[in-house]
Amino acid sequence: MKVERLVVGLLETNCYVLYQNESCLVVDPGDDYRKIAKAIEGYELEGILVTHYHFDHVGALSDLLKHHCTTVFNFKTLGKQKTKSFSFEVVLNKGHKEDSVSFVFENDIFTGDFVFNEGIGRTDLPGGCDKEMQKSLDKLKVLTKNYNIYPGHGPTTTLDYEKQNNPYL
Repeated sequence: MKVERLVVGLLETNCYVLYQNESCLVVDPGDDYRKIAKAIEGYELEGILVTHYHFDHVGALSDLLKHHCTTVFNFKTLGKQKTKSFSFEVVLNKGHKEDSVSFVFENDIFTGDFVFNEGIGRTDLPGGCDKEMQKSLDKLKVLTKNYNIYPGHGPTTTLDYEKQNNPYL
C-alpha cells in the first residue's frame, strides 16, 4: 500500500490517500476538494475514512460524496472492515472527541488528532475528555508492533518512537 499525504486547509490537516493497485481510500478529507480529486483521479475510490468530525477533517467530505458513490468509515463502523482492495480495523479512541477513531492497517495506523509526533490531541474542546484520552492511550501502549503512525497534523512517526519520546505514552 502506498500512502500519499496532502496537507489541506488553514489548519494544515493531513489528508491521506492510500493506493493499492487501481483503487484508493481517502483519510480525513479536511479541505481543498480539487487537490484531493486530482490525487484520486484514475483510481476507484473504495471508501472515505473519517477519524473524527471536526471541520478541519471533513471540510471536503460532502464534495467527495457528491462526486463519488462510496462508503464512509467512521465511529459507526467499528471493528474489522474490508473493501475490494483494503483490509483494516476501526478502533474507538475517545479523548480528543467522543467520535474519534483510528484506522489500523497491517503496518500503519491513521490516528487523526488522537496521537501526534511527540504529542496528543487537545481534550479541552467540546467532546474532549482527559480520562477517556488516558484510556485510549493505555490501549495504544500495549501494542507490540512498531506501526507507522500517520497523524492528523504534523509529521509521521512510529509507535516505538512515540513510546520512547512522547510524554503522554
